[in-house]
Amino acid sequence: MAKKIEAIYEGGAFYPIDPVDLAEHQRVILIVNESAGSKHNGKQNGQSADAAPEPEKHVWEIADELLADIPEETLNALPSDGAAQLDHYLYGTPKRST
Repeated sequence: MAKKIEAIYEGGAFYPIDPVDLAEHQRVILIVNESAGSKHNGKQNGQSADAAPEPEKHVWEIADELLADIPEETLNALPSDGAAQLDHYLYGTPKRST
């Protein structure tokens, strides 16, 4: 079961902000998303205070980066009518006539 737990990272360990309902020594998987306003030693989100922010990327550049790791045979196996028949592929409804 997935839970969202806000925590502080300090001294090599994560410390939850609120109490958590987990057994002692229970293994968990952490997926870390920095808070928008997180600051540490004059840095915000890992950047030095005087560093220029990274330029924003266009959506097609982000899509290219995400698709780069997907094998071509997997991309070729995707349906060509995925957008037109979205309900069919997501929910199993009958395909609409085109």
